[in-house]
Amino acid sequence: MVNRARWGKSERCPKQSQVGYKCKLARKLLVSLMRSTAANKTSVKLDILHERRKRNLVHQLKKMSHKEILTTVETCLDILEVSLEEPYQGQRRLLRVESSQEEAESRIYKVKSLVDRLTNDTKDSVQHLHEVMAELMSKVTMLIRTLNAGGNNTRVTSPQSFRAPEPHCYRGARDAKDLKNFLFDIEHE
Repeated sequence: MVNRARWGKSERCPKQSQVGYKCKLARKLLVSLMRSTAANKTSVKLDILHERRKRNLVHQLKKMSHKEILTTVETCLDILEVSLEEPYQGQRRLLRVESSQEEAESRIYKVKSLVDRLTNDTKDSVQHLHEVMAELMSKVTMLIRTLNAGGNNTRVTSPQSFRAPEPHCYRGARDAKDLKNFLFDIEHE
């Protein structure tokens, strides 16, 4: 009654402290049981559904003739065969997908190896071109040094230093034989 005076409510249970603890424990156990039963409800519902179907099928079979039962069983077998074939079709599709995946992986591996080989070939070609360029640069540098050290050695000799043969044996004579001999001597000097 102390609680009533304080809050204006009557006590439900005179031994509330002991009962409250037990109630909380019971509530926790009940909540966990409710959760597990909620998870099991679907499996229980499926079991109940299968049992109902069996009972209905047995009840219907009792009303049917032998021919009707035979056709019904054949229909059920056909449906069962089709439903059993579906996983095999899925398995075949899965095998095809796996084989195409393996083929794609092998192609990827081939492409990677080709890219690696081409990369190495390109690196080798670039290295060779660098070596050739370094060699040519050294030759050009050597030519520039030679030209700078030699001064103006590239000039053509002046026409004053050219010495033409003098026609001393011709001496103004107009004999054709002497002229031919003179020209022959100039050509063979």
